[in-house]
Amino acid sequence: MTAGPSSTDARPRAVLVHGAVTAGRETWQAQQELAGEFELLVPDRQGYGTDGPDRPDDPVADAETISDLLGDGAHLVGYSMGAMAAMLAAARRPASVRSLVLVEPPALDLVRGRADADEFVAGYEAVRAASPDAERFLRDFLVFFGADPAEVAQIPEPMPEDMRRAAVAQFTGAIPWEVPTPVAELAATRFPVVVVSGGHSEMFDAVCDVLADLLDADRAVIRGGGHGVQFTGAPFNTLLRETWTSDPGTHRRSRSTGAAPRE
Repeated sequence: MTAGPSSTDARPRAVLVHGAVTAGRETWQAQQELAGEFELLVPDRQGYGTDGPDRPDDPVADAETISDLLGDGAHLVGYSMGAMAAMLAAARRPASVRSLVLVEPPALDLVRGRADADEFVAGYEAVRAASPDAERFLRDFLVFFGADPAEVAQIPEPMPEDMRRAAVAQFTGAIPWEVPTPVAELAATRFPVVVVSGGHSEMFDAVCDVLADLLDADRAVIRGGGHGVQFTGAPFNTLLRETWTSDPGTHRRSRSTGAAPRE
């Protein structure tokens, strides 16, 4: 993480909030090319990284820390579970948010009743209930989420410390769709919001479509990175740069970035 809330850095500030499995530095490595233009703050959420005691994943607690990092005004980006924390932080301090970019938040509460969403929830809860410990849970979760089992089998035993801590945080922490999605609070704000998916999952596309409609947000699809569109580098960085430098009044609905627009 770079400077704190009282920084005198002249660059516009952006706070980037990671999801589960990987902490801040690894999650946002492809965005470091923006550091010459923007002051990037990349905090580790509670229980992640290599420092401090093991703690459960808690987006509500993270929101308090993130809102403090906004200082007098910052752009805010959240990925996956970090997008849930980012939304909560933006709802806490909307006057300090210059823009909000959300990458595939697991806000499945918005699409309950869809067969794929209900199946995902049931599958996740079954994996969690059947796992004897955090490390076994993370291995099984990665396969459940679509990772190559052969690649998962290559993860060392015991896990590296940062991965072990991430496993504990996710295994003992909040279930994503039980985290409150502050739709009413965010719908009342005036800053630009962009909701981004990777075009790899009808379920996540549906979540992002619904959220964009509820927030009257811009909608973008960046293909080629699966659930982690930030790892595409240039396409996602172009979206960030355009969002962070454009006049808020120029934002429009239903924008698609990268490959052919969604139908």
